[in-house]
Amino acid sequence: SGPDNDSNFEIGMKVQARYRGKDRYYPGSIARVHRDGTYDINYDDGEKEARVRSNMIKLLDAAPLRLEAGHGSPVKSSGSELREGTK
Repeated sequence: SGPDNDSNFEIGMKVQARYRGKDRYYPGSIARVHRDGTYDINYDDGEKEARVRSNMIKLLDAAPLRLEAGHGSPVKSSGSELREGTK
């Protein structure tokens, strides 16, 4: 029988994972999904960990960050705004 929690994490999801199986969860994001059901994590502090089992990971936010929707970077207001007639 499979695991009770049907964890399907995707690349870019913000998660918390137990670094090296320790008791404490650390924030990071899914860097890679492996076919064996494990995940590579890029932690927010710069550490990386490969092949983390899903039972060591929990979702940080229910809404995953999807960069493709904004084409990679948020639009910020710069001081120069276009006015009607400006080219």
